[in-house]
Amino acid sequence: AVDNSIYYPVEIDENGYGVWAYLCTLEEIEAGIAYDTELASSEEPVTAEATIILTAVNMPTRIETVNTEAALIEALADDSIDIVQLDMNVSAENTIVFEQGKKIIDLNNNTLQYDGIEEKYALLTVEDGAELTVINGEITGTTKSTGPAAIQTKAIDAIGGNVVLSDVKISGFDTAVYTRDMDNENGADSSVQIFNSDL
Repeated sequence: AVDNSIYYPVEIDENGYGVWAYLCTLEEIEAGIAYDTELASSEEPVTAEATIILTAVNMPTRIETVNTEAALIEALADDSIDIVQLDMNVSAENTIVFEQGKKIIDLNNNTLQYDGIEEKYALLTVEDGAELTVINGEITGTTKSTGPAAIQTKAIDAIGGNVVLSDVKISGFDTAVYTRDMDNENGADSSVQIFNSDL
């Protein structure tokens, strides 16, 4: 909702840009019907004037290319970097925690794989206040757990964070995206958006 007006996403990207549908109010619908009725019955041509304002903003984007677990962790922690792009498959032996800010991981048609030995793990953890978008590639786990129900493997663990997946395939985990809001001390709910992905 914007200024008490309601919009619904029709076709948007992972950043919320695209086509949104506006839900008219009853008054607007009735006004539109009256206008159409008058237009249909009028014998004189009807003209209308419209003013369209386009605003362009040049927003520089810094892209950092990585090919190791250490470089990926360092890039995610760097506030000056907007997009972290893999230039080859990357294996991670530990959970990668994204604590704050807004970042995009562009897998770039590569694979990010958990290669550790823990039976219970999350490859990526997105904490309260952080927004992580993952696009264009695969996320794989080594194996699904065979222990009790409390032990499970997760590709992404959201603890009050915002997660967006677009054109991503996730396999080899018990759970693709797990929202663990009960462990968030601030009480914020996680948000998960998934577009054109195979989980």
